[in-house]
Amino acid sequence: MVHEAAVSREKGIVVPADRDAEAARIATVMLRTAIGAHLGTAAVAVLAAWATGRAAGYWLAGCSLLSTLFRPAGAYFGALLHRLRVLSTEVRHPRDDVVEVRAALAELRRTTAIQESRTEETYRDVGRVRTAIDAVGLSAHERADRTDRRVELMGREFESVVDRLTDNREIISGLHAFLRLLRSDPAGT
Repeated sequence: MVHEAAVSREKGIVVPADRDAEAARIATVMLRTAIGAHLGTAAVAVLAAWATGRAAGYWLAGCSLLSTLFRPAGAYFGALLHRLRVLSTEVRHPRDDVVEVRAALAELRRTTAIQESRTEETYRDVGRVRTAIDAVGLSAHERADRTDRRVELMGREFESVVDRLTDNREIISGLHAFLRLLRSDPAGT
């Protein structure tokens, strides 16, 4: 645990300093408890052998004391095995990669927030443009309607004036044709 914390600190990963002291304290308590339990078991076996007069109790006490040496050796080899697994994991997934992935993720989150903000701004701009286009379209339709009414009014006036002129029938029929042409194409194209 202490080694892992040191490696993480080397890579820039924040690990609270009180974790090292806590890990050392826990390791000390576990070591004392384990040794005390073995010594206690050996003492109980010696007392049982002395009370019963049997030699098997002395053998049991000896085995208990001998296991006091074997158990830490087994724990040591277990810790070495664990360390090899950790090293293997670090080779496959180095802490540098984790730090880089975290940095890239933070950058992606920041970029996403900026893009979302820009998208919302674009939607607002599109809404304003649509409103402006609708206003211009409405204004253009109103102008076109007014122009059509004026052309119609001018056409009636023109027809009225032409009807009053009765001198030359060819001019009048040509003007009537011209007037029909104007009425058939209200847009003036």
